[in-house]
Amino acid sequence: MSRSRGTRLLAGLVTTMVCGALGAASGASAQAPELPRIGSAAFETPPVSGVPAQLRVVGADSPSSGPVTGVDVDFGPAGDAVGGSACALGADGAPLAPPARSSYSFAVAHAFATTAPQAVRVTMRWGGCGEPTAMDTRTVDVTPQPAPAASSPEPADPVLFPDLVGLPGLGELALARRSAEAVAAARCRGADRVPRKGSLQRTVTSTTCLLNAVRRGYRVRLVRTSKRLRRAARAHNLDMARRRFFAHQSSPGPDLGRRLRRARYVPYRIAGENLGGGTGRFVTPRNMVRAWMASPGHRANVTRPDFREIGVSIVRGWPPRGRRGVTYAVVYGARR
Repeated sequence: MSRSRGTRLLAGLVTTMVCGALGAASGASAQAPELPRIGSAAFETPPVSGVPAQLRVVGADSPSSGPVTGVDVDFGPAGDAVGGSACALGADGAPLAPPARSSYSFAVAHAFATTAPQAVRVTMRWGGCGEPTAMDTRTVDVTPQPAPAASSPEPADPVLFPDLVGLPGLGELALARRSAEAVAAARCRGADRVPRKGSLQRTVTSTTCLLNAVRRGYRVRLVRTSKRLRRAARAHNLDMARRRFFAHQSSPGPDLGRRLRRARYVPYRIAGENLGGGTGRFVTPRNMVRAWMASPGHRANVTRPDFREIGVSIVRGWPPRGRRGVTYAVVYGARR
């Protein structure tokens, strides 16, 4: 074989390898799954100034990014905010499958104080008990209509979380209604007060009382307080406040499994975490529990029969709003 022919063959071989590698990379890129998106975020009726209007947010679990873990809704500088995130772990850190559902739906009501154009910011997260694997944000522009002059006054305490959606059957719907009635009737001290600096411990006690009222309505075993789980919840709450994030993990911080190990809550057979918070009336203990019951992932944790213990932490400040508002962290568990 001549030197020139060998050179041409080698060049052709290199070109074929490079093109093949580029083609494979291009094919892999073309097949890469798209990041999940918010399905819809819209008011069910046109907002009217001074009248609670219901905003519904809908999303779907993702084969590549995992289940929807939560939603935050911020009604702008002149309004309040509310948000939450939920996850669960199986034995010593194995991800626990989310409850069966065709979609994730969350509804919240808000009364706009003025007719000025406003922007409502909605954020949805996907993942598990670690750092979110995907996030999507949508802005809903709204201009509330003026209230009719002869309109009847709204009730002093409108329903902030109007319905329970995504329930698998009538049997659970009946239990959910019974638990909602139990929460409404529960005589837990401080349940309807916005947490203040000097009342955080009372709020922790009230929140635990309300969560057990739900479990009683669902006819599942009540949970008892665990110092180790509370230590894990408080460490995460303080970390979120210090580093201004709201999720089950933000690198380089620990995920839920590692926080449980640090708190020496091992070995465990199941664990879970409900995060929540916001500003204004949304963050009374009773309304926070109502918000969790209106969210499929949170509701699954609140009512899960396998849980035996609970740790609750409440701190001042809502990470998206800085020092304003309150943040809740609840960690559930059951030891082996």
